Amino acid sequence: MKKITIGLLWHSVHSGNLGVVALTESQIAILKECANKVGCQLELIIFGWHPDGTADPSSPAASHEFVSITAKSLLNPGSRVHQALSRCALVLDVGEGDSFSDIYGLKRLIYMAVTKRLASARSRLVLAPQTIGPFSTKLSTGIANWALSGVQHAFARDPLSMEWLVAHGFGANSSVTIDMAFKLPYSPTPSGRGVTKVGLNVSGLLYSGGYSGHNELGLSLDYKTLTHRMIEWLLEQTDTQVFLVPHVSSKDIPSEDDIQTSRALTERYPQLQMAGPFGSPIHAKTFMSGLDFFSGGRMHACLGAFSSGVPTLPMAYSRKFNGLFNSIGYPHFVDCKVETTDQALSKFQAAFIGRETLRQRVSEGNASAQLKLKPYSDYLVAQMQVLARHD
Repeated sequence: MKKITIGLLWHSVHSGNLGVVALTESQIAILKECANKVGCQLELIIFGWHPDGTADPSSPAASHEFVSITAKSLLNPGSRVHQALSRCALVLDVGEGDSFSDIYGLKRLIYMAVTKRLASARSRLVLAPQTIGPFSTKLSTGIANWALSGVQHAFARDPLSMEWLVAHGFGANSSVTIDMAFKLPYSPTPSGRGVTKVGLNVSGLLYSGGYSGHNELGLSLDYKTLTHRMIEWLLEQTDTQVFLVPHVSSKDIPSEDDIQTSRALTERYPQLQMAGPFGSPIHAKTFMSGLDFFSGGRMHACLGAFSSGVPTLPMAYSRKFNGLFNSIGYPHFVDCKVETTDQALSKFQAAFIGRETLRQRVSEGNASAQLKLKPYSDYLVAQMQVLARHD
């Protein structure tokens, strides 16, 4: 059986942000499915930042070779990064989901761009489903165009990203699909009998008022006040258990940390229960699959619940939320940059009360998402078939 070596660029084996790891574990699940169709074996090499902890041994990513990217390794042609890229017949670059942009600063964009050029010089480079942009300056736009010049095909996970690719001349080799986390594996958990189990993911970043505490994210509502009012309203409901479900931890940036925020909330409201912390997004999704209703401020926390069939109300604060859920015909989310605190609370209450109707909308949205991911899977199958025939 033919063995094909595939590089997974800007993926992660361990991160305080479970969303980044979810993309890796979903990617691996998709690749295994495709390899089974083709009848080939895969050797996977994962490239990314040095892990900020030890990978969960049960994670699909933990058993694969990992290569850490540093500035020094990129500048040294004899480094392990260069050598490992040269071994790959195909490189799939996910850009950590949304890092191929200048929103996180020019330094990160340069890392994203240089690694793309290095990969495309040594292998077939494909951009896995991700957000492309925004690029707010001529310099960052120029860097993006330079980086994309060697890409065989780009898969955008939202319509706005696809529009950017088309506008900058990459439309012929681009497709719009959706986030790979819809394929994240999990073990279904039965919901509680006679008790309504509710999950809340409280984003530490939104609760802190952004990195500075001065609402640089531009929210139109008071997220902290909204969180308190949602919790207090839920605790008034009969036969209801409320679980806090953190999805991001950060030792270096306390304002990012969902876990510390959740712990503070359990001190304020002792009736709350805290789920996790989870070592893997698969474990988090397995837990969330047993809930009767979920609402969250982290996109991949919402996707974990949504893709396991749980009625979900996302708290959207960026275009990646809005674009993704609108693209699958699911307009049931709070737009934290448009709505007031009172409007958001009313929408939350209505969603909880009408959760069984919402469950049907979620089912329809998941069916749409699977159809949107099919072009990506079909493309990978075709690539594997070509590579399997190549000596």
